[in-house]
Amino acid sequence: MYSRWQFMVVILLFCGGLPAEMTEEQQVRLLQALSGMSAAPLAAESREVCEHVAREDLDLEARTAFLDRFYQDHVFTEHLGYNLENHILYSTADQGKMARFAGSVAAAALRNLWESAALAGVKPNGALPFLESVFNKGTVSIRDAVTSGIQDVLGAHPLELASFLTPAAPHPLEATLEAMQSCITLGVYATKKEYAAWFKLPDTTATFFDRTRVWLFDGQTLSSEHRASLESLFAGIPVSLHGVIALQLPESTGFSAENTTLRVPGISLDVPLIAMEVLRELPVYDENAPLTVIPEFTGITLERLSAAVHTRQFGLRPDVYQRMRTFFTIMEARPDPALLSIFPPEVFRLSPEERMAYLGYLWLANSRRLLETAITQVEQQQARPPLYALLLEADIWSELSDATLLFRTNPAGVLTNEKAALRRGGASGALHVNGIAFSGRIWQYEMGDLAGMPVVR
Repeated sequence: MYSRWQFMVVILLFCGGLPAEMTEEQQVRLLQALSGMSAAPLAAESREVCEHVAREDLDLEARTAFLDRFYQDHVFTEHLGYNLENHILYSTADQGKMARFAGSVAAAALRNLWESAALAGVKPNGALPFLESVFNKGTVSIRDAVTSGIQDVLGAHPLELASFLTPAAPHPLEATLEAMQSCITLGVYATKKEYAAWFKLPDTTATFFDRTRVWLFDGQTLSSEHRASLESLFAGIPVSLHGVIALQLPESTGFSAENTTLRVPGISLDVPLIAMEVLRELPVYDENAPLTVIPEFTGITLERLSAAVHTRQFGLRPDVYQRMRTFFTIMEARPDPALLSIFPPEVFRLSPEERMAYLGYLWLANSRRLLETAITQVEQQQARPPLYALLLEADIWSELSDATLLFRTNPAGVLTNEKAALRRGGASGALHVNGIAFSGRIWQYEMGDLAGMPVVR
């Protein structure tokens, strides 16, 4: 008798650590609870949902199977998203467990949507707006928990999006747009490489995102040379500088950054459909410098990327924006011929913001050549404005660190970069870049008057 009892205890202890599936009664109660959450805003938390997420021994595969059952007769509604978000932020349940459950609920909705899309089409679904709202409002721990819930569902059942991102496949443009949005929304949660398992994508789309953290929607139209150029730009420049999340080829996707309804947590840029064999000559700032060329495709992309960087950094750095405005105001009062030589006349007539974006394009094309010429002008002609304008540009690319990025784009459209140390001067609380380490020495000058500040002696 004793030995039999001892054997039963061992079995119970062993089984007690295993995850348990929900009973039919538990499933029915939870189905009713989620149905109610889908239909209208709740006045109070759902006891059934809170009890479900509190279970320590939950079988996550059973949870996924249950959610599939729920979505046989339901879709993810705006009400469901509203109620789930309130349960994450305000219910008595463990916040991490609730966020993980909510991530699974949203991911299961997306999985069911895309599994039926080929036959039933893409129907309106509130899962993506819900995930975007939680990402914007949630803490890092909430986002991580939602990510775990997405992984619970999509880690073993990725979304089949490849055919919807290939124009040759006969799908409506609305389906392509929803596939792009699914990538963008889930992509902000996919912070680790293993989460690439969430999608089945065209190989080039997946590879580009893995290397740059930017989505390239080109319908597999661009050549390997186009993609190599783009990859060098967006792998070599931190996303914190440019804020670009998505690139799209309007001729292929049917959408552009100006008319698309994509919700992007950052900037969306169009890339042009131009053969890489079409070249442009870079402007000659130094008359003695040899002409260089880059692909027109890359040149247009550099212009758009520079505009994105300046828009973002001026928003983040009101100090450098104000110094830029002050500098060009001073230059309008007393024009400097050396500075004018940097800009074509039609560019210098533009706004200060547009002039700096043009200077950023030149900076991306060949920073060293710009600096060499500007330093020569200071040393031989005591002409400081061109170098100060470039030091403003260097400050923009520094993100307030003690170093900036120098760039060069080669004739194949591939961008490379290097770091250069910066020096800052001026009064405390009003420092500006007035020096740069370049060509084996530090070039530092008094620039306070150009920055609109009293000269520090």
